[in-house]
Amino acid sequence: MHQARYLVLSFNFFLVTLNFQPEIVRMHQNINITCTVHGIDNINNKLTRQWSKGPDLICYNGHPIDSSKYTEPLPSGNQFILQIRNVTESDVNCKYQCRYGFEAQAKSIQSSKYNFEYPSANEVRAIVHTNGTDRRLTVNLHFKKVFPLPRCTALIGGSSLSFNITSYKSFGNYYEVFLRHQSLDSLQCNEKVIVKCKLIHEYTIPIEDLRVCSSKGLYTSMMLTILTNNGSIVSIIILAT
Repeated sequence: MHQARYLVLSFNFFLVTLNFQPEIVRMHQNINITCTVHGIDNINNKLTRQWSKGPDLICYNGHPIDSSKYTEPLPSGNQFILQIRNVTESDVNCKYQCRYGFEAQAKSIQSSKYNFEYPSANEVRAIVHTNGTDRRLTVNLHFKKVFPLPRCTALIGGSSLSFNITSYKSFGNYYEVFLRHQSLDSLQCNEKVIVKCKLIHEYTIPIEDLRVCSSKGLYTSMMLTILTNNGSIVSIIILAT
């Protein structure tokens, strides 16, 4: 009489979730994608950990394909992390997938006005100048590449004054934008100007001040050319406020 033998197979199934940090993606900064394995206390190093970007494998068991671009920190607990360094256009609008054992989860980094911004505040200067006749202040801004469209204000004399978009054009996901604020009333030439622009976060824009002021206000200039008795020509510059 033969004794029956049975083969018992044991499979572990896990719930895997993904999240991005920070939630707002900014160009040229780093981003972490965290893979959380629910139902366990600690990651089992004997099981496969794998990261993919679209169809391409980018990291396998802690070994990235490009170590200058990706690393995989492995903290204690039930998580492992993919860090993407120096985020560029090629890193967004892509689907990323983490795999732990047989379980996988995928999520996309999308560029929308709610979670993605391309700030160019360090490249932009607010150009401040004053009309020499009526002392009305004008501030010009030019963003060569920005996302989303900026909303800018000038803080002058305790008032918050809006900029108008004078023109813009889009290319891909980005914009080139020209903005201007022009005061309706005459202002003191040396009035302090602070410019702030809001994308998702708010940025203070450096000022390039082209005003020429005295302690009382704006200098206007006039050049006089005088012919002297001995035939010499003398030019005199007169400054007035």
